[in-house]
Amino acid sequence: FQMPAIFYLSFPAALLVAGLVIYRVYKYTFLRKEIILGFLFFLFNIGMVLHILKFIGGHEMTADRYGYIPFIGMYFIASEVIVFAWNKFYSKRNIITAAAIGYFIWFAVYTYYRNEAWRDTISLYTDALDKNENIPIVYAHRANYYRDFGKKQDAMKDYNHCVKLFPDYRKCIFERAILLYDEGYYKEAKIDLLNALNMDSTDKLPYNYLGLIELNTGNYEIAVYYFQKAILRDSLYDYAYNNLGW
Repeated sequence: FQMPAIFYLSFPAALLVAGLVIYRVYKYTFLRKEIILGFLFFLFNIGMVLHILKFIGGHEMTADRYGYIPFIGMYFIASEVIVFAWNKFYSKRNIITAAAIGYFIWFAVYTYYRNEAWRDTISLYTDALDKNENIPIVYAHRANYYRDFGKKQDAMKDYNHCVKLFPDYRKCIFERAILLYDEGYYKEAKIDLLNALNMDSTDKLPYNYLGLIELNTGNYEIAVYYFQKAILRDSLYDYAYNNLGW
C-alpha cells in the first residue's frame, strides 16, 4: 500500500536539516558542544533500535516508541537554546515566559484531546483508519480484536472491507477464514484458506485448518493429507500432530 507523500519527503528534509546543523556547528561556536552532544545522543540511541535490516519488507522503523529515549538529545538542544535566549534577552523574559507557558498549555490540551483516541484498543484503531483508511494491517488488527471479544459481526465487516480494498493482503484473507471456520461456514473458509496458500504455500496454519474442515465433515483421508502437509512445514507443530491423532 502507498505511504503518505510526507513519509517520502521526510527523508530528504531530515538530510537537509542535518546538513544545516553540521554546517552551523562547523561555522560558528554558538552552542557547539551542546548541539554535538544532543545529536550524538540522538544518533547513537536511535541507531540501536531502527532495525534497518528487518525494515526490508517490514514496518518496524515506523514505531513511535523507538524515539522516546533518543529524542531526549533533541530536547536537550532545545532547552539549551531556551536558556541561552533567557540569559541573552533579559528585557524580553516576560515574552519568553508567556510563550513557554502557552506552549505547554497547548500540549496539555492536545494531550487531553488525544486521550480520547487512546481510550481503548478499538478507538485507537478507528482513529488510525480515520486518518488513513489505506492501511490493511489496522483493519486486520481491529477485526481480530472484535473477534476475540465476541463481536463477530463487526469483525467480519472489517475482514470483508479489508479484502475488498486489498484483495492481495493475505493476513485479512487468512484471519477471515478462521472466523468463518469458527462459525461453521466451512465452504467459505476453505476458499479463503486455499487463496492464502496460493499466496504462501510454506505456511503451516492453512493446512491445519483445511485438515480440521475435512475432519469435521467426515473426509478423513483428505484431513490426514492436510495435517501431514502442515507437519512437513513444521515438524514441531503440535496442533497438527494432535489433529492427526484424532
